[in-house]
Amino acid sequence: MKSINLEITERNASLGRGALNKLRKQGVLPGIIYGTKIGNASVLMAKKDLINVLNSHGHNAIITLNIKGQTIQAMIKEIQRHPVTGHYWHIDFGEISMHKKIRTEIQIHFEGEPEGVKDGGIVQHNDTAVEIECLPHDIPERVILDVSSLKIGDKLTVADIMVGENVQILSEPEKLLVAVIQPTMDNEEEEDQEANEETKAEETP
Repeated sequence: MKSINLEITERNASLGRGALNKLRKQGVLPGIIYGTKIGNASVLMAKKDLINVLNSHGHNAIITLNIKGQTIQAMIKEIQRHPVTGHYWHIDFGEISMHKKIRTEIQIHFEGEPEGVKDGGIVQHNDTAVEIECLPHDIPERVILDVSSLKIGDKLTVADIMVGENVQILSEPEKLLVAVIQPTMDNEEEEDQEANEETKAEETP
């Protein structure tokens, strides 16, 4: 995964809630960098720039930040949202070393329509994220599982994921990701089916 740039500016950590809310209305988000080389630093960034990063590279993006006269590599640790509106509210970054392994979660993307769906099966997603450990530049940008061959009763687990040899998957291999199951009937449907079977049995000479 390549590093991308995000423009940030330092901010006064003592800015009050009113001042920060005013900035948010102007499309500016506050954040903090938890660093080793630079210590902790309060920052500001354009909301649209952050959204572009997330849309193009996801939450595991390696981000180059220029702060306090230094260039550092960082990743997003947490995105806080407003409890009512759900809008982005505050961003936490963590400084990383490109030569030190990290643990993170990656999202699994499913591709195709299972064969079992054509036979009346239902796709059941159990989990769409797995934990991995690797160097930052080895983090997969996208992991895809093809589900098109799944029939009713088939499933895919963590063991079916293919990643680079430098990536270690920490999630349990038997952890269920997706399955195609037989649809269950509600009580009324079961009663109707039983009644139909009884009627057929009575009509049979």
